Amino acid sequence: MLFLFTSAGFAQSVTGNSPQKVTHRTSVTIIGTGFTSTSTVRLYTGTDYATTSTAYVLPTQTTFVSATELRIILPTVVAANTAEVTRHYRVVNGSGASATFSAERSYTYIPPYTIAGSGVTEIVTNWANGASTAWKSTSTSNNPNQPDNSHSMMGFRYGGTLYSTGNEDNITGVLNAAGYTAGATGTGSNFVTGNFRALPIKDILGSVPSSGPNLIVLASRVDGSPNTQIPTAPNVAGLTIRNVLIDGTRGLNIGTGTTNLPPTAVLTFEATNIITNNVSDGVPDIIVSQIAEPTDGSYSVYSFIDDAGNIVGRPVQVAFNSVASLGKYKSDFFTLPTGQPLNTAQINGSMLIGATTRDIRLVAYKIGDFNVTSANAVDAKKFKVMPSGTSDPAFMAYNRNRFQIPAPEITGQPASQAICPGGSTSFQVTVASTSSGTETPTFQWEKNGVPVVDVPGHIWGATTNTLTINPVNASDAGAYRCLITNTAGSALSNNAYLNTIINAGPDVTVCQTAATANIPPLEVSALGNNPVYEWYSNTVYNNTTGTLIASATTATYYPPMTVGTRYYYVKSRPSSLNNCPGAVVTSEPMEYNVVATAQGGVVTPAVQAVCPNGNAYITLSEHTGAIQWQVSSTGGASDSEWTNILQSTTTTYNTPSLYVANVGTATTYYRAKLTSNCGTATSPVAVVNTNDNFAWTGTINTDWSLAGNWSCNSIPTIATTVTIPAGTPFQPHVYGIKGFAKTITVQEGAVVTVDPAGTLEVAQAVNVAETGSFVVENNGALVQNAIDTANTGVFTVKRNSNALYRLDYTLWSSPVSGQNLVDFSPQTATGRFYEYRYGLGPEALTTNLEQYHYYANPSAISFDAARGYLIRMPNSLPAITGYNAGTATHVFPGIFTGTAHNGSYSPALTLNSVNQAGHYYAVGNPYPSPISVASFYNDTDNSSKIEAGSALYFWRKKNNSTVVSYAILTMAGLTTNSGTPGFGGEGNAQFYTGNTGGSTAYNASWIISPGQGFLVKLRETATGNVTFKNSMRVPATTTATETAGQPFFRTAQNNNAPSRYWLNFSDATGAYSQTLVAYSEEGTLGVDYGYDGYDLGEGNMRMYSVESGINFSIQARPEFNQTDVVPMGFGVATAGQYTISLNDKDGLFAEGQQIYLKDKMLGTTYNLADGDYIFNTGAGEFADRFEVVYVTDALSNPGFELNSVYVYKQNGTNTINVNSGSLELTGVKVFDIRGRELYNGAATGTEAAVSLNIAQQVVIVEVTTTTGKVSKKIIF
Repeated sequence: MLFLFTSAGFAQSVTGNSPQKVTHRTSVTIIGTGFTSTSTVRLYTGTDYATTSTAYVLPTQTTFVSATELRIILPTVVAANTAEVTRHYRVVNGSGASATFSAERSYTYIPPYTIAGSGVTEIVTNWANGASTAWKSTSTSNNPNQPDNSHSMMGFRYGGTLYSTGNEDNITGVLNAAGYTAGATGTGSNFVTGNFRALPIKDILGSVPSSGPNLIVLASRVDGSPNTQIPTAPNVAGLTIRNVLIDGTRGLNIGTGTTNLPPTAVLTFEATNIITNNVSDGVPDIIVSQIAEPTDGSYSVYSFIDDAGNIVGRPVQVAFNSVASLGKYKSDFFTLPTGQPLNTAQINGSMLIGATTRDIRLVAYKIGDFNVTSANAVDAKKFKVMPSGTSDPAFMAYNRNRFQIPAPEITGQPASQAICPGGSTSFQVTVASTSSGTETPTFQWEKNGVPVVDVPGHIWGATTNTLTINPVNASDAGAYRCLITNTAGSALSNNAYLNTIINAGPDVTVCQTAATANIPPLEVSALGNNPVYEWYSNTVYNNTTGTLIASATTATYYPPMTVGTRYYYVKSRPSSLNNCPGAVVTSEPMEYNVVATAQGGVVTPAVQAVCPNGNAYITLSEHTGAIQWQVSSTGGASDSEWTNILQSTTTTYNTPSLYVANVGTATTYYRAKLTSNCGTATSPVAVVNTNDNFAWTGTINTDWSLAGNWSCNSIPTIATTVTIPAGTPFQPHVYGIKGFAKTITVQEGAVVTVDPAGTLEVAQAVNVAETGSFVVENNGALVQNAIDTANTGVFTVKRNSNALYRLDYTLWSSPVSGQNLVDFSPQTATGRFYEYRYGLGPEALTTNLEQYHYYANPSAISFDAARGYLIRMPNSLPAITGYNAGTATHVFPGIFTGTAHNGSYSPALTLNSVNQAGHYYAVGNPYPSPISVASFYNDTDNSSKIEAGSALYFWRKKNNSTVVSYAILTMAGLTTNSGTPGFGGEGNAQFYTGNTGGSTAYNASWIISPGQGFLVKLRETATGNVTFKNSMRVPATTTATETAGQPFFRTAQNNNAPSRYWLNFSDATGAYSQTLVAYSEEGTLGVDYGYDGYDLGEGNMRMYSVESGINFSIQARPEFNQTDVVPMGFGVATAGQYTISLNDKDGLFAEGQQIYLKDKMLGTTYNLADGDYIFNTGAGEFADRFEVVYVTDALSNPGFELNSVYVYKQNGTNTINVNSGSLELTGVKVFDIRGRELYNGAATGTEAAVSLNIAQQVVIVEVTTTTGKVSKKIIF
């Protein structure tokens, strides 16, 4: 359609374009004036087509034909699968501000449509495999059933229905052999008779592209050879793209095709007289095949068009990568000459591309899928195919019952002939046509792909349907086929053979040592009339003087593997011409070259050792082939274990500097790989040992970290094996730094010392000789990584106690095995060694109790790994003034002797036949190094065994003191007692808290030191005890000294991770207990594992926080809220005056958040920042007298109302009088000194009187008021 109006005022004008209804890839001709070779066309994608619009795309290709004609290829203007739209374009000359535009022109853009469910699910072909004459695609999963020759599609299943491609006997016979018979439904075991033929391609536009590549693909035996691609084979020579798209029965050969058909190869076919009855009958009308690897997102487009090229209905597109494969076939690929016309380009070579098999896919479409209806069918004159550029068809077929294409159709194929020279023969092809009378077919016979010409007296009928050869000459043997063409299309007959043709396979070179499975044969391809084979061997290159090999009678032959070159050729003939020498054909000679193996030579030296950072030199001799040096960390036989070394191809190789940390192993392996024409060989392996065994020389001083003290002048690393000999000028010490080793061997008489603040980290084991010595001083550390290596020999680990009095105790844990209790502390009194457990003990108990049980015979007991033991100080040290009198302290120098623990340890869950689950248990650090508090808590084994509210309880008190016995630690913090020395200061620092500024990992560096025991409570459901692991071990703190080491706890916090405060509860003697409240993201109002710590309820005075009825020494709460209220309780055994003070604070509280103590009994609120809160109380337990709040309306100082409660016996009577001052009484109880209740009665007001008839004795009167309880002792 042309536009008939013009545009004035523009430098160029457009008068029309054709076609008018188009889709992407359509070629459109634009007619006008003023076009130049630089003219461009803007195709507007929306409704804005002003000259200023940027919503446009450019053509895929613009061709300047003349000043009055442009030809463009449309890109995608509107997305696929949408409705047709009207769009506009302009022709533009120039660019920028000087650009001129034509008037806009409109056209109809019809996006292509993707049809769902268009896949063909089964095909049946005539591929013959042994006795089988039919092949179904469902049987292609295994290699023997993969087609390898030409085979035509005889039936296909679409929409669940099986259709035959025709009704000829050769088609229905194949379907019958496949198990199908003609029927009405096409389901189950029957088929519906169809009428399908290949689209009769006549001409293909365009040229063979240089990229792609555009190839012809054939089943692997089409050329006569299953293993070799033979482009000169008679069946292959002369083939064009057109040939392989129209060959086979009804043109439906699925074993031949083309790949990467370029977009320029647009195909059009006459498609007249479309029958529109039963458009929705379900029978497909177009079938397209794909026999190579489809490209993702690449679409081929199909459409019906009118005579002007306008789309009728809508185009359909397919992306074959989304279509399911029907099976695989064995394939060969052949090249075409680039630049030659696609219509005539013939095979000129072969190409190997990836795998030797390809998938088969088919899609089918109904006429209705193209929106062709009875209303528009009259406009449809042609069917148009626009390849994607990656299309790989074997054929494109159509339903002849739907529309007619007046092209020739072969109804009778030529037959092969075995004729002795001197006889005569003919080849005939039978043709039918839907011709209207003007499409007269032409014939052209071809021999071996070359057109045949008439030879008077010999050959005639080369351009007719019958070719005659008379007389037959030996040279006439070959493959004959006929190409039939008319104006509507073409058809190509099958090959028919005259006698036998033969092609030699390629020459072969093979190594003598090749494995039997890898020895290649010689092969030939002989085709036609059941050929027979005779192989001949020769020492010279000819095909006339060889010696017959009687046993070689097939197309392949495996020559002997004798070193040297021999030549072979084959004679072949039809099996029916046994006495016809003229029918024998002879192949060209083939060379078979057996080459001796390459020589790997000799490497010297075979083994050598170098120091770290040293070089090794390796020399190769007596070798053959090109050299490539290789390196390996394993020296294994597999090539995958070896890596080529760049630029290393000479006979001598100088290694780079070698070091264990660089190469990953103490030994590196080298070899040379030799490559020759035969293949490759490898030299013997050269072994280079990097000297990772450093020996201590001690020539300078005792410093472990000084390179000059070691052999090879290098400091050991974690990958270094270390040996410590005796007799050196100095023996090694590790101090203030971290030393490393892979393993350590301490030889006879040698000594290794880890000084305070020093850490020695060892990857594996430490082995100490019988007279050797390994000493870990107080506050030093030995850290080991491997859990499956045991140390050997005797170690000495020193651990100082706190400064303690004569009758004080320490809860110890041994870092070594074999340490006896009495040998550890020989001056401790015999009955003062204890274990904490639940059960009976030597105390002659009759009921299981959870307590410290003493050992009746401690000299028979040794420390168990990871258990805690309570041991009293030496009983007598007369050399220390005041110690025996209990007025002076002493630091006990604990010395553990035995083999240092390494690996995982878990104490027994059952002690003395009693399960300890649900009880407190004394455990301890089992290592000669600190362990991480956080790692201990966070270990998954421990989190399933430790009760959620359990803290770590450390014995800290002077003997017989009435204060609480333990300092309490969780991941929220530490609470101390008056027995805790230094509170972050000196002495036996059993654990330490550090801080990471600005981080929530404020507890990451808290540690439990070597030798430290502690209590922990096990879950009732625990099936095992807590576990200590190497992964928990950490270095010693670098600030530690012999007497001032890892401090208990630093009160100064340098981060804002938690917000915490510590409250001290003390009496006039200075004794105190402590409670901690911590606000953090880890806390909740429930019991928080690892962060909350129960109040043990022991001691004569203690303070605690309360939540949900549970008393906590340490309580972790959620992130801070100023309206939070924390109930606080306390218990005292003695009435009197007590003090609550703010000991420390951090986080928000250090930044100004106030902490108020609310005395509920007195109705007062006090800011603890103003000083100590002093109050009086009677003896008793007061769980709800106090609260901590963070906002208040009024502050005041407290009174002492509870202290005003008086209890006394009225003289001369049996009456106890109670006066509560201003407090309201609620009840009175009386107990005897053994705790038996003597009286229990209610009371009101402020006075009460209780009459008792009992003997004179001491009684306890418990008075309950509305604000609390108080107990008083009186003599009755």
